[in-house]
Amino acid sequence: MADSLPVCISFFLIFTSIGALYQSHGVPLMETLMGSLLIYAAPLQVAAVGYLADGAVLSVIILALLINFRFFLMAMVMSQYFQGIPKRNVLLSMLGFSASTYTVTHSHLSAENITDGKSQFHFYLGVAVPCFL
Repeated sequence: MADSLPVCISFFLIFTSIGALYQSHGVPLMETLMGSLLIYAAPLQVAAVGYLADGAVLSVIILALLINFRFFLMAMVMSQYFQGIPKRNVLLSMLGFSASTYTVTHSHLSAENITDGKSQFHFYLGVAVPCFL
């Protein structure tokens, strides 16, 4: 969990700034929160604020599908680590997946040569859950 601290601090600063940006464009709090829950890519959230302020929600959905597709590819790489973990648990845990949580987890697991799927999964959760919250 201590490995997640730098990511948590940076996420807090980034998403506080995004919240201020959304507020300055008059986007309601609920739409801002939903954007943070559904669009786990800060650059997309910044790009989407204009569309949301104009009410072009369909454009945001299309952008989210296109930009978030990269997480599918990273998740495929990451899933090799979680041998023996039920697929539903892995799928649910991917809600906290980001480029930062991928980088921290992949680097640590590769460097430490941790081979147990359960230990790998728990390390990932220790990074992803605090960052998502």
